[in-house]
Amino acid sequence: MRVVLVLLISLGLAGCWINDHTRHRAIDLEFNGGPVNTANYFAALHMCNIVNRYSDGKYNCIARPSPGPVANIDAVLAGQVEFAVSSSKQVWDAVNGAGIWEDDPQPALQALFTVHTESVALVVREDSDIYTLDDLRGRIVNVGFPGSPHRNSAEELVERHGIDISDDIESRNLLHNEAAAALVAGEIEAFFSTSPPPDADIVAASEGTSIRLIPLDNETVRALVAETPHYSMARIPTGHYRPFDPTDEAFWTWTVDSYGTEAIVITNALMPEEIVNDVTGFVLRHLNEFRNDHPFFHDLDYDEMRDDMVAPIHPGAVGEWVPVDPWWIW
Repeated sequence: MRVVLVLLISLGLAGCWINDHTRHRAIDLEFNGGPVNTANYFAALHMCNIVNRYSDGKYNCIARPSPGPVANIDAVLAGQVEFAVSSSKQVWDAVNGAGIWEDDPQPALQALFTVHTESVALVVREDSDIYTLDDLRGRIVNVGFPGSPHRNSAEELVERHGIDISDDIESRNLLHNEAAAALVAGEIEAFFSTSPPPDADIVAASEGTSIRLIPLDNETVRALVAETPHYSMARIPTGHYRPFDPTDEAFWTWTVDSYGTEAIVITNALMPEEIVNDVTGFVLRHLNEFRNDHPFFHDLDYDEMRDDMVAPIHPGAVGEWVPVDPWWIW
């Protein structure tokens, strides 16, 4: 009788443990970023780390590498992942039925906030006499490998400015890392880049020679941004491209005006408001920690992350979250 009683008690306790464990099982969240070692992948990875750290076991957020912005939109709309990072250009196209979604708008695509800007940069050597877009005429310029974001941005900008890539400049079609090496070697005089700062290849160029970034904020650029919903003006911190010197004020404060597209955290309109509210709140409340995770996110601004959305904001992401990070975490 005693053995039976002990067995029943043991089974009862085990049942209680199983029920409690089942009741508190974490909710899996899959978060698509981008190719490994890109800013979008790091964004998904670090946001998942914050969600897991502060959700008290409520969520199990898993960052996934992915082919890129279009694949991420498709995965979110198909319900294959809960969240993803995409580009404002592709998001705008999907919501408005443009580009590859022509005449097929996707109203289920909604946004939480932006995480970084993929800025257009024009890079020259420090001793160059190139100071404006007009100075590119007759120069050897890498406009980027065909189909790359560097090439797409370069073609759009210079042609908008009245410069013919075939006739007015000696264009090169090098890969991005090849362009940095070519600038150092003096084989080209400038190259275009479209990426979130700090760009690893621009850093590599700065380690081989002194460089400058040309400001891109003239009338051509401002008209392009005004007419293109997925573009916004931006400032590129240039301290990343100088020798590290914590006593050098320019290392921390120098910027160059430019423009670019925003990386946006997206989800499906069917995603429960509670989950979206939690994820948004965890990231924005711990924004300083997010900034500290990687140089890509160092200059994130709470208010700017909620502006210039090109997709409807998910109801769960509408609200105010007071940051709780210690002020000294930078």
